[in-house]
Amino acid sequence: MAKSTAFSEGFKGGVSRQAAPIAKAAGALGRVLNNVRVGVNDAYVTRGYMELPFATAGGLALGKFCFGCTISGAVVTVKAGEVQWGRSTFTVGPTAVTLTADYQYVGVECNGTTATIIGPDANVTLFRSDDSTFRTWLHQYRLVSGRAALYRIGHIGNILIPAVYAV
Repeated sequence: MAKSTAFSEGFKGGVSRQAAPIAKAAGALGRVLNNVRVGVNDAYVTRGYMELPFATAGGLALGKFCFGCTISGAVVTVKAGEVQWGRSTFTVGPTAVTLTADYQYVGVECNGTTATIIGPDANVTLFRSDDSTFRTWLHQYRLVSGRAALYRIGHIGNILIPAVYAV
């Protein structure tokens, strides 16, 4: 059985038919297809997800979204958002979090009586829900030379937990 060559050949110097539209779009934006990633307007497609360095001028203003963020040095401020748990609504944030290591996650948790921003932590399993508490990671960050950068987005916007699940 032949294996897919969309990425294996496309990123080894040649451009496969599947990667050609991405390469064309990248070229149209003045970017270059290289052996690692395709850069499109400062967002990079790498290994199946997007790395989003939005902390730069001209990027998407994530600070305007519920549970969005702003970054200043190693301090990440998670913007206010709401968790609706059945008929109860909890407002969370804005909350400043100082990153201490590379690849850390920041998330939110709600237990039906309170909701709060949690993290930072590099262990994504700490952001899994259990029988009594809803948890999810919001963002993952890189920390290089004391400066944070948004790496991945897990969730953005308000959170709704229908009453049937909010037991």
